Amino acid sequence: MNCYNGERYLKKAIDSVLGQTYENWELIFWDNRSIDSSANIVNKYKDSRIKYFLAVKHTRLYKARSCAIENSNGEFIAFLDVDDYWDLTKIERQIPLFNDPDIGLVYSNYWISNLVNRKISSNFFLPVGNVTDDLLSNYCVGLLTIVIRRSVFDDDFLLFDSRYHIIGDFDLVLRVSIKWKFACVQEPLAYYLFHGDNESISNLDLYVNELDSWIKENKAMYSVPQYKNFYRQRQVLRYLKGILLVNNKKRYLAFLHIFNMGLNFNMAKLLVIIFLPKSIVRFLKIQ
Repeated sequence: MNCYNGERYLKKAIDSVLGQTYENWELIFWDNRSIDSSANIVNKYKDSRIKYFLAVKHTRLYKARSCAIENSNGEFIAFLDVDDYWDLTKIERQIPLFNDPDIGLVYSNYWISNLVNRKISSNFFLPVGNVTDDLLSNYCVGLLTIVIRRSVFDDDFLLFDSRYHIIGDFDLVLRVSIKWKFACVQEPLAYYLFHGDNESISNLDLYVNELDSWIKENKAMYSVPQYKNFYRQRQVLRYLKGILLVNNKKRYLAFLHIFNMGLNFNMAKLLVIIFLPKSIVRFLKIQ
């Protein structure tokens, strides 16, 4: 669990770990130099399985995640941010799927919940087995749901890429999927709290820059037949650039940008977002 000023939501996240029906866990709490009461909150818990670490200095999010992993001891590693929480049976339902030695990662669907406790399911049909091309077509892995076999990180396999602040989990999961098979629980086993300050929402410009960089660095996948859906990530990037223009009140430029996108679902979504009022877009959950 990585934390930077998470006092508002922290207790619910920790309580969802403490309440797990699977009890053989440790919680590595990595405090990324919070300046609120996060440290006081976590240190009030007297469970010896909760281990608090204070970063030497504040770092990018995915550098902090790697630091937390390096201080862990378990055979399996799961992730939970301070503004999310788990179903109490989550770990118990996922761990048995690792009985297959070819499985490197297990994940699940999750609920998307807002501050007034309304929730909707992420509602994906989750692919299993060799899933790389499926994820390139429709990335559906929520970091809050995944459990990774620790041996995935053997042989100098890079942990999270510390250059990333937004797409580090996307990058890691894709790299894991190339070498390992995935398993899943189709039902939602975690709750993603949507509150408007989520990193990928409040830092959309950084998200766009990181995805642009990732696509350029991995362009060799274009020529690999089994990764035929790599081009879809370029579609996502073009869509996000259009959303940035809309957010910056440049709807005319966003409309012109559509002609660079080609005919696809993201183009249609952007067209709707450009011409509908923001309140209706939010109500329809289009963006």
